[in-house]
Amino acid sequence: MLLHKIAKALLVYETLTGDEIRDLILKNIQPTKLSKKQEEEADDKAYKYVVSQLKKKYGDGVLTTGEKMKPQSAADKAKARAHQAKVDKENAAARAKDPSQGRYPKG
Repeated sequence: MLLHKIAKALLVYETLTGDEIRDLILKNIQPTKLSKKQEEEADDKAYKYVVSQLKKKYGDGVLTTGEKMKPQSAADKAKARAHQAKVDKENAAARAKDPSQGRYPKG
């Protein structure tokens, strides 16, 4: 009968702490933790809350599972091209100054 109680509790909760086993055996008190399904529902609720807080703070920049990035606007593309042109110009100036780009020791 004792092992039957423990086995039944393990089927429902999958894991038990030492205190939960002691309470089950000595005091006949069932564990009070959530079942696997209830844990998943609680996790989903917590996940949705975190996503809503992130979206509130950062707006559309937050991507979660299953969401796709929105396409770049023409203004964003132009901004990215201008930045890349600036970086390319800086890199070209650095190459003109030091053609080896640090691959060889100076001297």
